[in-house]
Amino acid sequence: MLPMPVNNAMKQLRDKQRFRSFLSPKSLLFVILVIVLGGYWFLPIDGRILIVTDSQTNPVGTWPQTRIEPPAARPDEPVTLYISDNAPWANIKLLIDGVEIPRDEEFISRGPLNNGPWTWRWIFRAPQSTYYEAVFYHDCHTGCVERARIQLGPTTNTSTPDPPLTPTELGVVFADPSRDWRGRSGWTVELTYTQRPFDENFSIDGLAEWVHKANAQGLRVLVRIAYDYRQAMPPTDDEVALARY
Repeated sequence: MLPMPVNNAMKQLRDKQRFRSFLSPKSLLFVILVIVLGGYWFLPIDGRILIVTDSQTNPVGTWPQTRIEPPAARPDEPVTLYISDNAPWANIKLLIDGVEIPRDEEFISRGPLNNGPWTWRWIFRAPQSTYYEAVFYHDCHTGCVERARIQLGPTTNTSTPDPPLTPTELGVVFADPSRDWRGRSGWTVELTYTQRPFDENFSIDGLAEWVHKANAQGLRVLVRIAYDYRQAMPPTDDEVALARY
């Protein structure tokens, strides 16, 4: 076997030294730090979107938090609303369906160590509407800043419900909203035109109004959808009209 050239032997020796120096503790620590810190920036952002629709449910870490007593009140019945927040807001205000409610000045809670959470209380009478809205503001001395918008309710109704209607096979087209059905439930047919978006009676909005009136009478509604006046379907072989329909 021929002796290895001197240049190649020196090159291999230098490569071994560089590899050993790369494996030194300081070098390994530097590589690990680069991988950890560099990988951190490529991690997905940790966040969430939270929609709160129940005023009685307050997820942990979500502010402000609310508590209402009783949870479902009768119209005009006293209601007590507590709002807790992680900031000691000043000049706060509460609106119930757009009407300002005076705060109970005798009540304020500053937390067990006097450093929060802070809780305020309002007492008002439940409105007539089934669901109602509370809007909480702060810093109203310089222009109110909205902090939270809370949907409350439902209210309960103690009145005697109407007796159920007697189902029948009675059916008409365009039922008269003033007709007395004498405790019976029937059927009505309504009509809408796809090419009349602004018609008072036959547009989508007009149809919705007629359906609402029929439902108030206890009627079941069948809807006929036509293309235009005196034309139930779009013209034959008219692709544009078909697409609009």
